[in-house]
Amino acid sequence: MKNYYYCIDVGGTDIKAGIVDEEYNIICTSKTPTNIYFKSNSLAETLIEIINGLESESGLDFQKSKGLGIGLPGLVDNNAGIVKFINCLKLSNYPIKKEFKSLTKVPINIANDAECATMAEYKIGAGKGYKNLAMLTLGTGIGSGLVIDGKPIRSHLPFACELGHIKITASDDESFEKLASTKALVNQTRQAMEFNLNSKMWSKYNLETVCGKTVFEFKDSDETASEVFKTYISHLGTGITNIYNIFTPEIIIIGGGVSKQGKALIAPLTDYVNERIFTKNINNKVKIVPAKYLNDAGILGARCLFD
Repeated sequence: MKNYYYCIDVGGTDIKAGIVDEEYNIICTSKTPTNIYFKSNSLAETLIEIINGLESESGLDFQKSKGLGIGLPGLVDNNAGIVKFINCLKLSNYPIKKEFKSLTKVPINIANDAECATMAEYKIGAGKGYKNLAMLTLGTGIGSGLVIDGKPIRSHLPFACELGHIKITASDDESFEKLASTKALVNQTRQAMEFNLNSKMWSKYNLETVCGKTVFEFKDSDETASEVFKTYISHLGTGITNIYNIFTPEIIIIGGGVSKQGKALIAPLTDYVNERIFTKNINNKVKIVPAKYLNDAGILGARCLFD
C-alpha cells in the first residue's frame, strides 16, 4: 500500500473524513452529523472515534499513516497547535495538538477549512497551474483563501484572510458574508416571496423548502426572482471587485453549493466585476471559475497540508 493520510474536514453541520493516498486518491470516506458527538466528547475524542471508524472500514492502520490533517471552520494556528476560535462549535483557545499527543504519535497539521479547500483547488483543482489565486466558499458564511506566489497567506498570518467579514456597506450588520453567502441568498429569496405572494417561485417552493438554487430556476421567468438575483450578483460582485483590486489574483474560484449553478452564476458575476475593477482601463480581465471539488475539497485540502 502506498503512503496514506487520514484527513478530516470539521464543519458545523457535518464532519467529513477520509483516507487519501500520496497521489490524492481518496480511498474511503465517512460523514457524521457534528452534533452527535459534541454533547459529551472533546474535539480530539470525537475525531479519534471517527478515525477508528475509517480504520475499521479500510483496514489501514491509523498509527502507520503518514499524517493526520484537520480542517476547521475558524481561527486556527498550526504552528502553535491551537484552535483559537470556532464560533459554531463554541471552542476557544483549544490546544488540539496537545490533546492528540496523548493519543497518537502520528504527525498532525491543522488549518482553516477554507484554506484547505483553497489548497486542494490550487494543487489539483481549478487553480492548478496558477501561482496567485483567491477562493471563496459560499455557504452559511463566506470562507476564503489566498495563494500568493505559490504560498497560502495563512502560512505566514494564521488569522488573516477572513474576507467574508469585509464591509461592503456602511452598516456594521452588513458584512460581505451577510449579503453574499448562500444563506444570505436564501434569506433574501424568502423575504421576497413573503412580500410578493404572486411570485412564480411559490409554484414550486414554500418558505421552508426555498434554497440557493430557487432564484436560478425562476430568474428568467419571474420578476421577483430576477430582482433577487440581480441584487445578489451586485453584492457578491462588489466583494469580489474589492478583493481583486487589492490582490489582483490570476484567477478567482467560487466554491460552495451555489457554484453548482455554473455559467448561470459565473457569467453575470464575471461581467459585473469586469465592469468595475480598477484595471479595466488597461483592458485587464478577471477570470472567475467554479471550484472543481465540492464535497471532497476539505478532505483533499487536509491532505495538502503535508506537501
